[in-house]
Amino acid sequence: MGMENRDIPDSAITASSNKPDSESFKARVVTQEVEQPESWSPLDDDKEPYMEIRFPVPVVITSILTQGGENGEFVSEYIVRTSPNGVDEPRDLTEDGDATRSQITKKHKA
Repeated sequence: MGMENRDIPDSAITASSNKPDSESFKARVVTQEVEQPESWSPLDDDKEPYMEIRFPVPVVITSILTQGGENGEFVSEYIVRTSPNGVDEPRDLTEDGDATRSQITKKHKA
């Protein structure tokens, strides 16, 4: 869809907060060896951390990949909230996000 290959620009990826050197645009799944692995991490006191990816046009999302960070942190669960135009009431989908750095978890749309 464009996260790993950077078709989705950094400016389209925002988050509720981030730790130093852990900006939201670093939340890209990496399937190839890289010299400096990066990841997004919210601040420890962020009670409801979220990440938002804005697409310029409607897209069909068929799967979501999650991957833990270099620091060993990972999400245990996440909610996918979608809105066809960013204004209408969003719809939610809850998933397990049990991925470590060496494991990529792929969730397919049912």
